[in-house]
Amino acid sequence: VLDLFLRDTSLIYDAAGDLAISNLLFSEAYDRKIPYISVEARPGVWGGLIMRYNPEKKDAGCWMCFRHHLFEGSIESPPQDPTADIQTGGCGDITFIGTSFELQNISLAGVRFVASTLCSDQDGYPGVDWDVAVLSLFDQGTKTLMLPTWKPYKLNKHPKCHYCANK
Repeated sequence: VLDLFLRDTSLIYDAAGDLAISNLLFSEAYDRKIPYISVEARPGVWGGLIMRYNPEKKDAGCWMCFRHHLFEGSIESPPQDPTADIQTGGCGDITFIGTSFELQNISLAGVRFVASTLCSDQDGYPGVDWDVAVLSLFDQGTKTLMLPTWKPYKLNKHPKCHYCANK
């Protein structure tokens, strides 16, 4: 089914919100040597992030490198509301706490990232030299809303990544 669904695909845009699905989608992108872009929001939509794996950038890391960097803190985690409970999914259950207008900051930045990735080598939409950007919409220190602030990162290969460690 995935072969049929992904045939002639130029890029995978992942907004699944599930690490297992994201791992599967990245793995398919990696095997097919196509770009992969992931967008994530944090509970309360106090922040979020976008990341890109581009197989044409030989020195850049991948989704698994990104997960290692995020876990270790070399890429900062976006802020999140510690009181925004997330319930187990089911019909009619609330599964995410946050507003759609705050989520749009993340989804639209992801779409801009797609345009940049697919068009930058064709004198189209401008390219970028970073592969991860972390969004902050809330200042956890002062407990106040803030204007959208993005912090970009270059995604380096991680020594613990089973995809990139020895390549």
